[in-house]
Amino acid sequence: MNNRNSFLTFVTACIPGVGYMYHGLIKKGVQVLFLYMLIGPILSFIGLGFLSHLIKICIWFYTFFDTFAVSNKIKRGEYVPDSEFIFKNYVNTENSYSVTPTWNGRINRQGWVILGSFLIILGILSILNQVFIDSDIYKYIRSYASQYFIPIIFIVIGIFTLFKKRD
Repeated sequence: MNNRNSFLTFVTACIPGVGYMYHGLIKKGVQVLFLYMLIGPILSFIGLGFLSHLIKICIWFYTFFDTFAVSNKIKRGEYVPDSEFIFKNYVNTENSYSVTPTWNGRINRQGWVILGSFLIILGILSILNQVFIDSDIYKYIRSYASQYFIPIIFIVIGIFTLFKKRD
């Protein structure tokens, strides 16, 4: 059993991805760190920089608490695989010649649907941002969207998780 320092776990968990790397999950840690660092510049480049802080906060909270969950699993002696962070549920990882799953270069249908939907929504938001950037109605909608849209999204996600069918 590899017992890690709780204080160092806290310090490394404050930087997304570094906590995973501290516990030996290098692949997952590097993916989270790159994702966290690239969100801002990519969204700013296409004119949606105002969304980057919201996404970064979500990633930070998830990785912060997940680092402690990983730490607790390791302390209990459970095996924690160094799995993919971004595409772990959306890629085909079957390899009959290996004990550990490896990516065979194929993304399953659900992964393509999510990627396509994300790109369509991002493109529409970018176009709308460029078309209406100087109008007063755009500024009015943007201010109300930032005040009401995010809480409504939280409510919808909460309702979805409450009424979702359990396995």
